[in-house]
Amino acid sequence: MVPPVVIAFAALLLVGGGWAVQSWRAPDDAAALATGKIRAHPLPLELAEPPAVATVEDGDDGVAPIVTVLLDDAGDPAQHLVWSTVDSVLDAVHPVFASRPVERYEFQLAYATDDTDRIRYRRVAVPGDLAERHLDDRDWRSLRDAVENRDDAVFWNALEAGTGPSVADRQDAPIVAAVASCDTGPLADRPATTAASTGDTAETAAGDAS
Repeated sequence: MVPPVVIAFAALLLVGGGWAVQSWRAPDDAAALATGKIRAHPLPLELAEPPAVATVEDGDDGVAPIVTVLLDDAGDPAQHLVWSTVDSVLDAVHPVFASRPVERYEFQLAYATDDTDRIRYRRVAVPGDLAERHLDDRDWRSLRDAVENRDDAVFWNALEAGTGPSVADRQDAPIVAAVASCDTGPLADRPATTAASTGDTAETAAGDAS
């Protein structure tokens, strides 16, 4: 017969181990959990597929979830599509990272040019404190304006995804891998053209249509 003290010690280890697993998640676990939250959340219709948290970077100032967004429409996207998508994703994933310091939520977006011959990559980065304050507002216009006016944010900048011949050589940009695996919309079967070869610039705003 197993002594009661051994049974009690084993139970303590089991409970403690379970708490440890719940209290700390590897970045890939957090990314998978956040992606599942996004897929269960209301999203704009003009997306080739639900956005995904491709990876979670861990730096000195906190984590940085990197979200890939593939837009289904060709041509420069309208503001409401870009920022309502950012708004929806922030609302979905914030609970996953609420107990951890977040440096920024980074969005890497891809869309086809009007002639669908090329792919453009863009980047939006929302500082963690700004994202948290926005949850009480949920107005994509105020979010857009706040990001545009924050020095530590990134507002619709061109994303240089590298120049290598393969996805593996392109500076590990998650958006390039997402485009390469896309099988719907104007991005399907398109070569993962890099920003450097498209003549893309950072001056184009996130669409002129409101």
